[in-house]
Amino acid sequence: MENITTLVTLVQKDFQLDHLEAGTSLQDFREQMIVVIEELLLDNVEQLIQGAYRIDLDEEHFTTALHQQNAMAIADLIIDRETKKIALRKKYRIS
Repeated sequence: MENITTLVTLVQKDFQLDHLEAGTSLQDFREQMIVVIEELLLDNVEQLIQGAYRIDLDEEHFTTALHQQNAMAIADLIIDRETKKIALRKKYRIS
Protein backbone atom coordinates (compact mmCIF):
# COMPACT_ATOMS: atom_id res chain seq x y z
CA MET A 1 0.00 0.00 0.00
CA GLU A 2 2.89 2.36 0.75
CA ASN A 3 4.26 1.94 -2.78
CA ILE A 4 0.84 2.70 -4.28
CA THR A 5 0.58 5.85 -2.19
CA THR A 6 4.07 6.89 -3.29
CA LEU A 7 3.20 6.08 -6.90
CA VAL A 8 0.03 8.18 -6.77
CA THR A 9 1.92 11.08 -5.21
CA LEU A 10 4.59 10.99 -7.92
CA VAL A 11 2.09 10.81 -10.76
CA GLN A 12 0.05 13.65 -9.28
CA LYS A 13 3.15 15.82 -9.02
CA ASP A 14 4.64 14.95 -12.39
CA PHE A 15 1.39 15.28 -14.33
CA GLN A 16 -0.11 18.11 -12.26
CA LEU A 17 -3.17 16.09 -11.28
CA ASP A 18 -5.04 16.42 -8.04
CA HIS A 19 -7.90 13.95 -8.33
CA LEU A 20 -6.16 10.57 -8.12
CA GLU A 21 -6.67 8.23 -5.20
CA ALA A 22 -4.35 5.53 -3.93
CA GLY A 23 -7.12 2.92 -3.77
CA THR A 24 -6.36 -0.57 -2.62
CA SER A 25 -4.41 -2.04 -5.49
CA LEU A 26 -2.19 -1.24 -8.42
CA GLN A 27 -4.97 -2.42 -10.74
CA ASP A 28 -7.39 0.12 -9.23
CA PHE A 29 -4.84 2.87 -9.77
CA ARG A 30 -4.17 1.69 -13.33
CA GLU A 31 -7.88 1.89 -14.12
CA GLN A 32 -8.01 5.44 -12.72
CA MET A 33 -5.00 6.38 -14.82
CA ILE A 34 -6.60 5.05 -18.00
CA VAL A 35 -9.66 7.25 -17.41
CA VAL A 36 -7.52 10.30 -16.63
CA ILE A 37 -5.33 9.74 -19.70
CA GLU A 38 -8.40 9.36 -21.91
CA GLU A 39 -9.59 12.74 -20.61
CA LEU A 40 -6.17 14.31 -21.22
CA LEU A 41 -6.06 12.90 -24.75
CA LEU A 42 -9.35 14.64 -25.46
CA ASP A 43 -8.97 17.87 -23.52
CA ASN A 44 -5.34 18.59 -22.66
CA VAL A 45 -2.82 16.53 -24.59
CA GLU A 46 -0.14 19.15 -23.90
CA GLN A 47 -0.35 18.42 -20.15
CA LEU A 48 0.09 14.71 -20.92
CA ILE A 49 3.10 15.37 -23.15
CA GLN A 50 4.72 17.67 -20.58
CA GLY A 51 4.26 15.04 -17.86
CA ALA A 52 5.75 12.34 -20.08
CA TYR A 53 8.74 14.60 -20.75
CA ARG A 54 9.08 15.38 -17.03
CA ILE A 55 9.34 11.70 -16.07
CA ASP A 56 11.48 10.85 -19.10
CA LEU A 57 9.19 8.27 -20.68
CA ASP A 58 10.67 6.30 -23.54
CA GLU A 59 9.97 8.67 -26.42
CA GLU A 60 9.42 6.03 -29.09
CA HIS A 61 6.94 3.99 -27.03
CA PHE A 62 5.13 7.08 -25.80
CA THR A 63 4.86 8.62 -29.27
CA THR A 64 3.49 5.39 -30.70
CA ALA A 65 0.89 5.06 -27.94
CA LEU A 66 0.02 8.75 -28.24
CA HIS A 67 -0.57 8.54 -32.00
CA GLN A 68 -2.74 5.47 -31.44
CA GLN A 69 -4.62 7.28 -28.64
CA ASN A 70 -3.91 4.19 -26.53
CA ALA A 71 -4.63 5.30 -22.96
CA MET A 72 -3.96 1.82 -21.57
CA ALA A 73 -0.47 1.68 -23.07
CA ILE A 74 0.32 5.20 -21.87
CA ALA A 75 -0.89 4.36 -18.35
CA ASP A 76 1.32 1.27 -18.33
CA LEU A 77 4.34 3.29 -19.50
CA ILE A 78 3.76 5.89 -16.77
CA ILE A 79 3.23 3.33 -14.02
CA ASP A 80 6.29 1.36 -15.10
CA ARG A 81 8.53 4.44 -15.20
CA GLU A 82 7.32 5.83 -11.87
CA THR A 83 7.63 2.40 -10.22
CA LYS A 84 11.25 2.19 -11.41
CA LYS A 85 11.92 5.64 -9.95
CA ILE A 86 10.51 4.52 -6.59
CA ALA A 87 12.69 1.38 -6.62
CA LEU A 88 15.82 3.37 -7.47
CA ARG A 89 15.16 5.88 -4.72
CA LYS A 90 14.70 3.07 -2.19
CA LYS A 91 17.85 1.33 -3.38
CA TYR A 92 20.04 4.39 -3.00
CA ARG A 93 18.41 5.53 0.22
CA ILE A 94 19.28 2.20 1.84
CA SER A 95 22.83 2.08 0.44
